[in-house]
Amino acid sequence: MPEKPPEPFQIFKTSIKFKEVFDLQGLYTLMHALLTERGWVDPDANSPDMHEVSYLEKVSSTGAKTHMIVWQFHKMPEKSKFFKWLLKININTSDIMTVEVMSQGRKVKANKGGVDITIDAKMQIDYMAVWANHPFLALFKQWFEKKIYKAEINRMKGDLFNEMTEFQARIKQYLELKQFLPAIDIRGFVPPGVYRG
Repeated sequence: MPEKPPEPFQIFKTSIKFKEVFDLQGLYTLMHALLTERGWVDPDANSPDMHEVSYLEKVSSTGAKTHMIVWQFHKMPEKSKFFKWLLKININTSDIMTVEVMSQGRKVKANKGGVDITIDAKMQIDYMAVWANHPFLALFKQWFEKKIYKAEINRMKGDLFNEMTEFQARIKQYLELKQFLPAIDIRGFVPPGVYRG
C-alpha cells in the first residue's frame, strides 16, 4: 500500500489585530496581490484566483457587517519537487460599518471596525511521497533528510519564515498608514522596493 506524504510542519503562525478606520477592500486587494506576485497559487486549481475556501458575511440589525474569510494557497519554492509550502489565512472582521473620512482634502468611503488576520504557514517535505514509496529510497529517507539535505531543509524553512514575516509587515504597514484612497487595480503592479525578496 502506498504511503501518504508526510504531514506538513509549522514554520510561521501569527495574528494581526486592528480596530479602527481602514479600507477593507484595499486590504483584501493588497494581500492577494502580494501573495500572487510571490507565486502563491490555489492548492487545487493551481490558479492565483481560486484561493478562497470560504466567505461568510453576516449583517446585524444595526447594519454592521461581520466577515469570516478563509484563503488557502500553496507554493513550490524554486519549482521544487521535494518541498511544498502551505498557507492558510483567516480574515475575520467585526462591527464593520461604512464611514466617510477626509483624505487629501476630499471625503472618501472607508470602513470602521475590527479585523483579525491569522497567517499560518507550513512546509511539507517529500510532498509527493516519492521517497516514501520508493522501495530503495525509503530505506534512506530519514538519514538523507538529517544528514545530506539538512542544510537545504533549514534554508527552505528560513525562506518561508522570512517571506511570511515580510508579508505580515506589509499588512501592518498598510493598516497603520490608514490608506483611504479609492481602490485601484494593482495586479501586475508593485512599486519598486515593495515586498521584494
